[in-house]
Amino acid sequence: MVEVEKAVQITTAETKRKWLWRGIAFAITAIIIAVIVAVVVVVVQRNQREAFENDTDASINTTAKGQSTEDQSIISKVGDLHALSRYSNLTLMETMQNDDLYTNLDHKLYVIGDVHGSLDELNTLVTKLHYNHDAGDRIILAGDLVTRGPDSIGVIRRAKELKALCVRGNHDDKVVRIKTFIRSGHSIFKQGIIPEGPVLDPLEFDNHHMGIAQNMTDEDYEYLSGCPMILAIPALQALFVHAGFNPHRTLEDQQPFSVMNIRTIEQDGIGTKEKTGEEWSDIWNSSQENNNSTFPSEYRKVYYGHAAGNGVQLKNYTFGVDSGCVYGRKLTALEIKTGQLTQVQCKEYYKN
Repeated sequence: MVEVEKAVQITTAETKRKWLWRGIAFAITAIIIAVIVAVVVVVVQRNQREAFENDTDASINTTAKGQSTEDQSIISKVGDLHALSRYSNLTLMETMQNDDLYTNLDHKLYVIGDVHGSLDELNTLVTKLHYNHDAGDRIILAGDLVTRGPDSIGVIRRAKELKALCVRGNHDDKVVRIKTFIRSGHSIFKQGIIPEGPVLDPLEFDNHHMGIAQNMTDEDYEYLSGCPMILAIPALQALFVHAGFNPHRTLEDQQPFSVMNIRTIEQDGIGTKEKTGEEWSDIWNSSQENNNSTFPSEYRKVYYGHAAGNGVQLKNYTFGVDSGCVYGRKLTALEIKTGQLTQVQCKEYYKN
């Protein structure tokens, strides 16, 4: 009987040892598999990045993009492009040449602040303006058509229906870059940085602009990517941008990132998207009043969005029209020839 008990104890111990070794083997196997997967992902991403660096087809023409018509001409000698994404697909500057269309008081010309996906409010504002494109009216959207609000795709399609002119905002730029990357046939990963070159605002694969980019059709993409960095109307001495300019730099030396993001100028003359320096618009107005601008003399006025925190800011030579619609404030249209403001109340879709 004792021998039987000892045999049972030995058998039980051997069984435990077997299961222990099996558990250890499974754990080691799982670790090996995880390491292999991690190595494969790193190698694939590295090889893809190397392919991008050597892929001349991935370099997008940044000086001749846009839908040129008899009313438009594309300017290529604008911008410090050393930090421009290879996927930006950016028109640097378009100049509108139809002087009668933009100076005739019978034709209304509106610049509208950041819409940020607020489709209902855009439609309400357009109705309130009694906008009539066929009669010669024109709308210029001051960038950031997308993100934060409920219907970015709807805003793009409505803007196209309205035949609205536009400039590219910082959020539009992110969506365009991601969509260009996707259209170039490259893989999307759950994590990591999109390899765009030495950009100032690198994008992660899991950032919130990805969903909008993935849902855009080719037609949506063509419209949004066709919004230039700068829209110029010489007949009105006017430039339209999303954020602004660094008045210490010439037109040729403006950085696209700065034009789409700038808020203030630091003491060293460097533009920043932070609110830590002097407002670029104050410096611009001072340079125009003192006739010492670094810009060509035919461009004295700047119309822009982006600065929702400041609200509508109408100065002698700069006109800010972002009134924080997506934050529950108002969507603003400024009629450029008369200076008349039209606004509609917005729902709060996003908390700052």
